[in-house]
Amino acid sequence: MCDRARIAPELFVIAVQLPRAHSLWSDGHYEYHDTLMAAEAVRQAAIMSGHDFFEIAPETVMVARSFDLAVLSPDAFRDDRRNPLEGVLLFALTPQHAVDGPTGLTFETVLLIGDAPAMTMSGSLMFAAASDFALVRAMARAQLGERGEHAVTAPAGEVPAPELVGRDSPRHVAIRAVAEPAGIDRISVLVDPADAAFFDHPLDHVPGQLITEAVRQAATWSVCARSTDGAGGVPMVTRGRAAFDGFAELDVPTELELTVKALGAAQTYQVDATVVQWGKHIGAVAMELEFRSDAGRAANGERS
Repeated sequence: MCDRARIAPELFVIAVQLPRAHSLWSDGHYEYHDTLMAAEAVRQAAIMSGHDFFEIAPETVMVARSFDLAVLSPDAFRDDRRNPLEGVLLFALTPQHAVDGPTGLTFETVLLIGDAPAMTMSGSLMFAAASDFALVRAMARAQLGERGEHAVTAPAGEVPAPELVGRDSPRHVAIRAVAEPAGIDRISVLVDPADAAFFDHPLDHVPGQLITEAVRQAATWSVCARSTDGAGGVPMVTRGRAAFDGFAELDVPTELELTVKALGAAQTYQVDATVVQWGKHIGAVAMELEFRSDAGRAANGERS
């Protein structure tokens, strides 16, 4: 975030800049800025606004529970290979309250790049005092532990090469295979609390950003492995939504049950993923991915 202003009681403008040298979202030969990086900017802006504009205490735990994004102008995200992407968020924020204080907020935003709408996103955040959050987490772990007594851990499978999931660096591969029943990919999320791209501060659960990236990588791997139309590279997330109704524990295998199907448009795919730990549903992520034709030129080392 570069600047911010309140223009109405629950309406704000926030200037954002997406860096070209981010260790994760800039890792991969591609002609476009990553729309998931724009989604992360929205998440950070919502958290900042809760603290800054609604005076939520700094020690309050703030957790993203859901989001829904739609890219309106894919070409607005084109990377000119020289400048970071700059834009302005028009943010509508609605705080949620209980008798003893704020419990969360919902938001709707439009990302303007230049003077044109490039992306919309809505979602929700949960607020909790640190002591209340610790109690909720302890209860969740106790319930999951009861399931774990009878759980069977699936054998480890193949870790894909970085280029098969749209990355350059092996350290940014976030998935490994588990099994592949007909029509469903079963994928394990690789969780490394030492990875600063996802764990830039201490967390007691698997962050939603890692799960979302794992879904994108799993779908990319699936499409590229089966493609007959030349799909490859880093797909653009043009639609995305997620809802988490539980916390994924760090020390329990996190798996994705994934289905991928081609849509009518060329090299465009629908992805639906269920997030599971020891048989318990943690959340769901859905995406539309578009393998834009000039991404292939970038993957082959060509530059516009």
